[in-house]
Amino acid sequence: MKQRLALLGSTGSIGQQTLDIVRQRPDEFEVTTLTAARSWERLVEQAKEFGPDNVVIADKSLYGVVSEALRNEPVKVYAGDEALSQVVASGEVDTVVNALVGILNENGEFSYVNAGQEQPLLMRAQDRFEWQQGPVYAPLGQNENVFYRERTIQLAQGDRMFFHTAGLA
Repeated sequence: MKQRLALLGSTGSIGQQTLDIVRQRPDEFEVTTLTAARSWERLVEQAKEFGPDNVVIADKSLYGVVSEALRNEPVKVYAGDEALSQVVASGEVDTVVNALVGILNENGEFSYVNAGQEQPLLMRAQDRFEWQQGPVYAPLGQNENVFYRERTIQLAQGDRMFFHTAGLA
């Protein structure tokens, strides 16, 4: 039986590398969901190639162009941050591959999960630094059945986040 994948951030580097693996192992994986923030052209190309059930474009202003480009494809098109959560939680997915650092919504709220690394450092405007507080969970893939709690912080214009990542093997 194929493993059903939802790929968050399919148009970025990690997302494209994940799709390379799916191409190499088509008997093992099936892509059910593809998502992108704004790279709608690449998202449409990927949807035509992989035939997912769902496509999500985070930028709501691009919903019309994505829907039009995929009108002849058997795929449901959604838009917005809320759609990301709903599609992933739909039950049509065995594994979620998160190629996103986090999600910034239109209200300036940034949501992320810390998996095995130091908490991020936030540099506010006027060069004020704040270490984020919270639990550090096991690295991704180290243990089965580990649940990661989402954290959300309010960002303002000019704020910067610094993350430590170990990359993916």
